[in-house]
Amino acid sequence: MKRIVSFGDSFTAGLGTDREHEQQIFDNHEDKAESRKHQRKFRINNSFTKFLADKFNCDYLNLGENGCSNIDILNKVFSESITSDDFVLISFTSSLRDTPSSVSYTHLTLPTTPYV
Repeated sequence: MKRIVSFGDSFTAGLGTDREHEQQIFDNHEDKAESRKHQRKFRINNSFTKFLADKFNCDYLNLGENGCSNIDILNKVFSESITSDDFVLISFTSSLRDTPSSVSYTHLTLPTTPYV
């Protein structure tokens, strides 16, 4: 294993590792775009992907993204160049973030008695 590549939502990205420090980073910069870059760097450097890479003494690529859906995660997985030397972590998010299907379910007949 030469590299750990992680895909997922905000937990993968490292959001919440130290909320107070993240807020300080945000508050200490007048340029909010610049502060978000510093926050992202802090989160990635404190993510579980980084800690695993340190443990196994290898490189890492954290592709976690705040607020993404499972479709977003899968799209990233299939668009990334992954080699046989990579160890891939995929952390799915809540299905509530997925866009509802455009398929109509009005033709289905639902049972009138509750399931037991």
